[in-house]
Amino acid sequence: MERQVVDLSRLAVELARRVIPRAERQQLQVFTDIEPGGDVVGDQMRLEQVGMNLLENALRYTSEGSLTVSVACTPKGVTLGISDTGIGIPEADLPNVMDRFYRVDGSRQRATGGSGLGLAIVGRIIHRHQGKITIDSTLGEGTTVSIWLPRYGILSESDLPAESATVTGPIDRS
Repeated sequence: MERQVVDLSRLAVELARRVIPRAERQQLQVFTDIEPGGDVVGDQMRLEQVGMNLLENALRYTSEGSLTVSVACTPKGVTLGISDTGIGIPEADLPNVMDRFYRVDGSRQRATGGSGLGLAIVGRIIHRHQGKITIDSTLGEGTTVSIWLPRYGILSESDLPAESATVTGPIDRS
């Protein structure tokens, strides 16, 4: 990973702009709620991959309504949120959605595509940035995936802790 200062606020604006044409084709609205000043230490390309993966999932599982891209900043970290008004994830499946090849409903694979790797990749990238992932979802109402990243991340891969990223409860935004 190539670490540098990344403005997550600017990245979020760019990600939202990128998905607008596809969202419009699906008759979905794209909203933003982005605070300025979202600087973190990270790999720009990998963080872009995380955002696009999450937006692709939101587009894939939302047939009407909207997507929202948000950024909230605190002195300790920055939270990137992707919310949708899609089909949601059953509560029983939430602990498993970060696992490689896990699909909430295997029968949906033909209709929606995907291999079940997207969130596993997101988890690995966020782990390498010492971040946290929270997934809040209500079946039939939508999903919000929040990625929290520390303001000052690590610069060396050897400083990484051994455990992998997991889905957690609400993010401490202090």
